[in-house]
Amino acid sequence: MRLSFVVLALVGFLWQVNTAAADLPVGQLSHDGPPTPEQVSLYLPVTGALDLVATASVRYRPTTGANWSAAHPLYRIRISGTAGTPPADAFAGVITDLTPGTSYTVEVAIRLGGSSVTTMLTAVTRALPGPAGTPTKVIAAGSTSSQIQAAFDQSEPGEVIQFTNGTYTVDDLLVRRSGTPSMPIYIRGESRTGVVLKSSSGRNILRFLEASDVVVENLTLVGSKQDSGTDASSRGIVFWGDTNSMPQQRVTIRQITIDGVDMGIIASSGTQQLLVYDNTLVGNNLWAQDFLESNRTWNDDGIRVPGQGNAVFNNTLSGFGDSLTVNDGVDNVGIHFYRNEITWTGDDTFEGDYGTRNITFYDNRVHNAMTLASFDPIYSGPAFVFRNIAINLGRSPYKLNNKNSGIFLYNNTVVRTNGYGSGAGWGWNQSNNGPLTAWGYRNNILIYRGTGNLMAMESSGQNPIDFTHNAWYPDKAVWWSTSGGSFSSISAARSGLPPTQGVFSASTTRHEGCVITEADPFVEEIKLGDDYLTLITQMYVPILADGTAPRAKGESIPGITDGFSGDAPDIGALISGRPVPTWGDRSAPGAQQRIVTALEYFHAGFAHYFVTAEQEEIRKLDAGVFSGWARTGQGFNVYTSAANGLVPVCRFFTTAFPPSSSHFYALRGLGCEGTLQDPHWQLESDVFYMRIPDANGNCPSAMIPVYRLYNNGQGGAPNHRFTTSYQTRLEMLANGYIAEGVGIGVGMCAPI
Repeated sequence: MRLSFVVLALVGFLWQVNTAAADLPVGQLSHDGPPTPEQVSLYLPVTGALDLVATASVRYRPTTGANWSAAHPLYRIRISGTAGTPPADAFAGVITDLTPGTSYTVEVAIRLGGSSVTTMLTAVTRALPGPAGTPTKVIAAGSTSSQIQAAFDQSEPGEVIQFTNGTYTVDDLLVRRSGTPSMPIYIRGESRTGVVLKSSSGRNILRFLEASDVVVENLTLVGSKQDSGTDASSRGIVFWGDTNSMPQQRVTIRQITIDGVDMGIIASSGTQQLLVYDNTLVGNNLWAQDFLESNRTWNDDGIRVPGQGNAVFNNTLSGFGDSLTVNDGVDNVGIHFYRNEITWTGDDTFEGDYGTRNITFYDNRVHNAMTLASFDPIYSGPAFVFRNIAINLGRSPYKLNNKNSGIFLYNNTVVRTNGYGSGAGWGWNQSNNGPLTAWGYRNNILIYRGTGNLMAMESSGQNPIDFTHNAWYPDKAVWWSTSGGSFSSISAARSGLPPTQGVFSASTTRHEGCVITEADPFVEEIKLGDDYLTLITQMYVPILADGTAPRAKGESIPGITDGFSGDAPDIGALISGRPVPTWGDRSAPGAQQRIVTALEYFHAGFAHYFVTAEQEEIRKLDAGVFSGWARTGQGFNVYTSAANGLVPVCRFFTTAFPPSSSHFYALRGLGCEGTLQDPHWQLESDVFYMRIPDANGNCPSAMIPVYRLYNNGQGGAPNHRFTTSYQTRLEMLANGYIAEGVGIGVGMCAPI
């Protein structure tokens, strides 16, 4: 059987519990949009008059667990502070750092004075699509564009279309057949570098026409390799549609390379549940003055995914204008960008312009960009930008133009020098382009090594606001011209600005808790050029050194600084106690932590399971060299090389229980050492690398538990099954298997 591409239902049950005599006017808590892999987006309507000082705290737990965790509070949408059509009155927010395919129970408590209402929700994060099965249709090397198109047009749900290694000259291939949620169509290459689809016209390579439930993986697309200016004519993958089209849903693009294009993966109208991960995209722009100080890059989007429930993570991009973005004219809800690596981009790294609500951009690493994040504007919010790293920005780090509210910038690290335009004379210059209200800037580092002043926040509004516990360099002029005055230093601004109301913090003082940092407070020195035009090619990991000003000077923010060590969290993106993220394409050739999929097989005669990530072994199993084995369709990702925090996985073999043999996998530190003492088992080798779960069986962010199940000697021979599916775990337990490992039976943690 094949692994079903199951899109789990989000809402298991809803209920409200009133905890005071007087009800507060709120509706039902709901998941905001379709499910995403590592987030739960929340929406709670306000149904009557409710003072803006009412709060909505959030806590959550795995539905099978007992321990609650606090999440970021919900944001009360400011109708009067929003550009465009006034939004509905509601609370909204996002829980992040969750595990795919997992059920969570969420509790929201709304409080106003002595009254409160508690609402609860069960939501299931989205499971990632499983590995492709055996190819059902093979495209031979040398096939023409028309022959390939015919194969696409004859595809049926569940088919695996595989290109044989070779270079194919194609002309606007159309994907217009859909799979189903449980039986997607796979379009893939025999190998990622061996299959090259090259555009004959320098325009679109793959174009989706109202097609859903398709996985594109493991191949290379090559465009014109010539910049076309603002025409942006060379495109990798395009989703075609208009407002009258059915939204394209559940398309996954993973483990591909797109090279030499003006635009990478592009949708213009609404899409739903797009997954774009573990890809490398190379655009046609240059890091050169004539590109950066003109409009030449403005239409060159890297990944543009407007719609609802889309996720873009662990991609590596260079050579685009706006690397990651949504689009105007679409209700953009519950869209998330995380752990991407941007080596350089000619305009905004993240253009959140025209986002609606529950938009996140977090744990990304950026070198060489003009702006880190732009909102011009966002329609209602909230939008969260947190734990991002930005080295060498040409303009201001943030562009908050137009009438804006609901933007929250937390724990970002920015290091820059002399820039261009608004970034030439200020570390951060925000012109008065519309009022900013109900927004936050906390726990951020801004280091400006240029010759100008520190910050000019010219926008009107600025109340309510959270603007505390940030680190700055140098201590020079700070202007809040339209909302309090201009000052010569951070301390002068702190004492001279009028009081404000907080959004989530209790502070009424801007710059409360701010510190002046060293010019280079990091363990590894960050070296910049004389100005932003010097391309930074070394990828920095800006961990704070002991004793520096931003260490342990931050403010604890639920859902943002979780897991910090010490008395207080560090200011900046990399927080002591939290693991350093894995940025960018994890599957790219030569990636530091290369990831492959271990596939599962079943032998009906023995009733035994077996997993392997060895390509030669997989080839022989599929070819029937080892008789009796068939793919189950399940599997999980593994690391093929060592890295900080990973441990080897031992593979054992036994023939002590004839006529069947069996394999067993165990982490060093969790089962390997004990098995080494058992004479029935022979150590074959360390075969891959994984993370050890904690004592309760929990895995860190961006990893998923692998459940270990023992057959209890059924059939007269031991055998284990390893699965990331909680449902499969329950089925095996019902069939007499025993859970092993830690917690509820977690044997290791796998990369997503």
